[in-house]
Amino acid sequence: MSTHAAPRAGELLASRIRERIIRGELKPGDRLPPERSLMEEFSVSRSTFREAFRVLEAEGLVSVSRGVRKGAQIQLATVGNASRQLNLVMQVNRVTLDDVYQSLAIFEPAVVRVLARKATLKDIAALRLSVAQSRAALDDDAKYRELAGHFHRVLVERAGFKSLSLVADLLSDVVGSYVASASSSLPPSGDRANRLKALRFKEELVDLIEQHDADGAETHWSRYFRVTRKILHRWQPAKQK
Repeated sequence: MSTHAAPRAGELLASRIRERIIRGELKPGDRLPPERSLMEEFSVSRSTFREAFRVLEAEGLVSVSRGVRKGAQIQLATVGNASRQLNLVMQVNRVTLDDVYQSLAIFEPAVVRVLARKATLKDIAALRLSVAQSRAALDDDAKYRELAGHFHRVLVERAGFKSLSLVADLLSDVVGSYVASASSSLPPSGDRANRLKALRFKEELVDLIEQHDADGAETHWSRYFRVTRKILHRWQPAKQK
């Protein structure tokens, strides 16, 4: 006999709508019919309908307007939504920030090796643009953190790993959320110095990739993670290490 609880009606309805979004039958920007019409279409009660939409709204798949006439609008699930959920799951399971960072440190240098072997002029241009954008946003905390995380995704995407690029983006966002809170306790000059150091690492990495130096790029990027991990350790509370 199964010990799993049966899905509730609201969860089942959310699943049916979610499948339509995944299949492309409902696209970002589409607006769903009014509440009453959907209740009739799916033969559900108002409480079931509202439970389903609470689930979808929490997942970032719909934006629910409170006005009766407007209804719900389909939107793309974002890495930000997923990272908030992941952050919660990590905390419940006592996963430390250091564990997350070491995960990045394991697979990104290997990805860099792959990219260095086959990088095209377009790949190099995309990487240099990402670094330049980060440098331009050096003194804008929120923008810099967003662009710094984006560089990691560009690396993995350009190596040809779409699924890993989403994982890298997700984990980088988790790390970035921590850095956002931790850096507030640092003097601005100290945080800026760390950013400049990170940018130099990235510029040197792009040079190595452009030279198709797979060994050098992998070694360099492994060193980047060792250096930046030490910085994170200085910020991280002892109980999280």
